[in-house]
This record gives sequence, structure tokens and C-alpha cells, in this order.
Amino acid sequence: MLALACAVIASVSAVAQQSSTVIDTFRSRYGSLKSVDVSFESQGMRGRVRAQKGGKYRIEVSDRLFICDATTVWNVQSATTTVIVNRYQPNAESMSIDRVFFVLMNVYVPTVLRTHPTTVIRLLPPDPSATIAGVTHADIALNAKGTITSISVSESGVESVWNVTRLLRNPTIAASTFSYVPPTGWTVINLR
Repeated sequence: MLALACAVIASVSAVAQQSSTVIDTFRSRYGSLKSVDVSFESQGMRGRVRAQKGGKYRIEVSDRLFICDATTVWNVQSATTTVIVNRYQPNAESMSIDRVFFVLMNVYVPTVLRTHPTTVIRLLPPDPSATIAGVTHADIALNAKGTITSISVSESGVESVWNVTRLLRNPTIAASTFSYVPPTGWTVINLR
């Protein structure tokens, strides 16, 4: 009986040590992101996100383009040759690109859900009353090399899943990526 108890304790200790190592590796790779370049697929749609900490992002999906320079947001709709211009609201209650890559991965508390066949880390608010934009949890799947392969976010009961096809950590992104001038003749709707 004592041998069985010792084996169980050793097994639990090994799992705890492995979880700690996985979390430490995750934090060291993704905890200090300043910029990202991510290609993804979600619900039959393909897209690309380039973002820089501080509210700058460029999201390209099918016939839409969203660009933010941390002051202004341009919603570019090529099918209708329309651009909707709005003010960037960093304290808005909705989930933003900045919050996914640069806040949740740093503020939410990681726990390892599983390590085989892929590693899944669940990010939870540090306190139930401290949710950011209604996100109750985010699950991050990592391959054997520790690269993110999918991100699943539960926001106000709605689950969104992005399958990551390519991810560059801390790339240099040209400032022009986050600026936009509407083409001549397009309809511009200014909501600022």
C-alpha cells in the first residue's frame, strides 16, 4: 500500500512539474509579444492579422480590411467601395486584437488542460470578476514545437475558434501597414 501511495505521489509530482515547464515555456515565448503576424482560418474564412502592441492592427479577410493606427479605425469594404471611419476605443467592452495577443496572454492565469497529443493551455481571469470584454476563458493549442496552432475564445457565452496557419512573433512591421487613405471616388462614412 505504501508503495502504491508513493507511486501516485511521484506521478502527480511529475505531472505538476511538466505543467509548470509547459506554462513557463508558453510565458517566455508569448508573454512579451510586441508585435505579431498571424495567418488564420475560421468558419471557412481565411485571413491575416498584423498587430502591434498599443492598438495598431491590420486585419485582412475576404473582401474586407480593418486598419487601426491606435487613433482611427478604417473598415474598408471593397465590394461596395465603402470605407467606414471611426475612433479607436481602447477601453471598449468588446474583444480586440490588442487584447487577445497582448493582454489575455499576460493577465489571464494559464493552466494546462492536456499535453498529449497536442498541448492545450486554458487562460482564465485572475478573478471571476476580472474578466476582460466578457472573455471567460481562452484555450490555446500548441504543437510539439510550442507554436500556437489554434486559439479558442469564449466571450459572453459565444465560442470563436481561429486555426492558426502561420504565426510570426515580434516581427518588424512597417508603420505604413497601419495607415490608410481611401481611394478617390469611394464612399467615406465618418463616424468620428
